[in-house]
Amino acid sequence: MTRAHFKIRTGRRVFLFLSFIWAAAGHAAAQPLFRISLENAENHVQAIAVQRFADALAERTSGELRVEVYTDARLFRDRDVVRALYDGKVEMAVPGTWQLDRFEPSVGTLLLPAFYGRPAPF
Repeated sequence: MTRAHFKIRTGRRVFLFLSFIWAAAGHAAAQPLFRISLENAENHVQAIAVQRFADALAERTSGELRVEVYTDARLFRDRDVVRALYDGKVEMAVPGTWQLDRFEPSVGTLLLPAFYGRPAPF
């Protein structure tokens, strides 16, 4: 066996060993975190509904997913949360629709006054 061949075999063994250690450490890591950002107060109807959703999500994943709800804009304000979603700084948010038309102008159509106070056409 040549010296170069020995170095390659040793390098492969070290790589496999380190890969195994890295994989084992990743497997033993803490449960994944699912953060939800809200601007409303904790006792607001929207925050209560989102907390129920978070509880159901944690239950359905048998506790394998840690779900945290941040109310009162503790994590992000509505005006900043869409960007935070895009950047991966939060996993879910419930901003007001008036914040979304900066990113998709057609969403603003839903805010036109012509759609309020009229009976459904069916």
